[in-house]
Amino acid sequence: MPPTSLAVRPIRADDDFKSLSLGHKDYVPLKTFLKRDAWDFERCCVARTHVLVGAEHCVTAGRIWGYITLVASEVVAVANSIPPAQRWSDDYRVPAVKIARMAIDSELHGKGWGNLLLSTALALVKDHVSRNIGCRLIVTDAKQAAVSYYEKQGFSMLDTSENRALKTPIMFMKLDRLVT
Repeated sequence: MPPTSLAVRPIRADDDFKSLSLGHKDYVPLKTFLKRDAWDFERCCVARTHVLVGAEHCVTAGRIWGYITLVASEVVAVANSIPPAQRWSDDYRVPAVKIARMAIDSELHGKGWGNLLLSTALALVKDHVSRNIGCRLIVTDAKQAAVSYYEKQGFSMLDTSENRALKTPIMFMKLDRLVT
């Protein structure tokens, strides 16, 4: 039974990485990453993972009810697939922050906790990345089942026929939409 109050914080080495239950077999890689790689990636500065835990575990280890992992990335702006800030060549590499992984425990699906993880990530990018580092986009490789979710959150599909045909198409949000 999930706690009634949850909070997002950076991952800790002593968190409970094993209890996350994602339900469908397609999501096994998300749980495997959390159990096997998330802390190592954090420790080595390869990725930053923020976890959803019971509010009582904001400063102590706790059961993970969801997580989001962010990494540095880039997207090739081919044939006007991304609206430019100004004129750039067709092979310009646009700097980005990537949502590399996002998962919510199956007991919490449809209750808005994914929105909390995503809004936390967007706030981190707005407040700490885009104000200090050249970065134009936040991107994700969305599973087909998640495309409509990301569209509702303001993401757009990278507009190429190759991308639209992928099992995990690239979706993006321009950061100037977040920075005020």
